Amino acid sequence: HWGKYISEEGGRNRNLFNTQIISPSLSYIVLTESPLDCLAMKSHGFPCIAKFDGNQGRGAHWERDWTKRLKGIAEIIIVPNNDDAGDLIAKQFLEDVPRSRAARLPEGIKDLTDFIVKSGVDAKAEVRRIISAPPVLKG
Repeated sequence: HWGKYISEEGGRNRNLFNTQIISPSLSYIVLTESPLDCLAMKSHGFPCIAKFDGNQGRGAHWERDWTKRLKGIAEIIIVPNNDDAGDLIAKQFLEDVPRSRAARLPEGIKDLTDFIVKSGVDAKAEVRRIISAPPVLKG
């Protein structure tokens, strides 16, 4: 079975998407479950990285080396998909990454791309509202 993303042997891709933007000078960075969500965020000017394989039904996985790469960034905000798998990945991320918190998408919204599309011309302000809201969970 082929998903959206092809992973390394063993079923996990050990890379992050859009890492060239990582810099200790960032006050925050957003982590999404997929590169497509990250591209949607990037198109509105938000600093964003993503796991290449999202969750892909295998459970949450975060590489310790990735945490080291985020050193110096004041806050890491995960915006998981609005499903059980997204809850799982957010919980694991918050346990593994200091200075992290989870933001919640509104009910009926699948993921960040869906949220941005449905927000239309107000997308940038709506995303800012979501990621600026008090954390749902905090690491």
